[in-house]
Amino acid sequence: MKCKIWNYRGHQFKAFLEADGLSADKISASLDLDSNINKIFKAGTGSGKSGSFFFYSFDNKLIIKTVEEAEKSLLISMLDELKGHVTVATRNSSLLARIYGLFSIVTSQFSKVSFILMQNTIQLQDPNSHRVTFDLKGSQINRYVQLKEHRHFWRRHFNCRQVLKDLNFQEI
Repeated sequence: MKCKIWNYRGHQFKAFLEADGLSADKISASLDLDSNINKIFKAGTGSGKSGSFFFYSFDNKLIIKTVEEAEKSLLISMLDELKGHVTVATRNSSLLARIYGLFSIVTSQFSKVSFILMQNTIQLQDPNSHRVTFDLKGSQINRYVQLKEHRHFWRRHFNCRQVLKDLNFQEI
């Protein structure tokens, strides 16, 4: 089987890896085929409208997510600013998930697929701590999750297992 892989701006993504103390060996260990074989067959498309494919490494440290060409271009265009933010921010002060690489692969079996390798921020959280997770897109269209709780949910407690969106974030 013929295969071609592109690694876009690998030298720039290296700053993200260094900021988190990740080496190629640590990435390889998280993505080890033997350790991930059971999770590979459970991976699939996300629940969002994008239909992106998500794969979580066996140790839940990394996520592989497919991206469309427009997303790939946008990420490349903002990479310098993102790198500046990450290198200025300390490891725990940035609320942005780290993206460790942007790749495309094409084989004789399927057409070109682009994907990112990113940090799984959920595994960084203490499961006993109060937290809320947001999927922020920078849009207001279809970006609200209706909660069963009443409007003042945020004042009562800051712990929700549902992934919320942009308008929920603005509400607090």
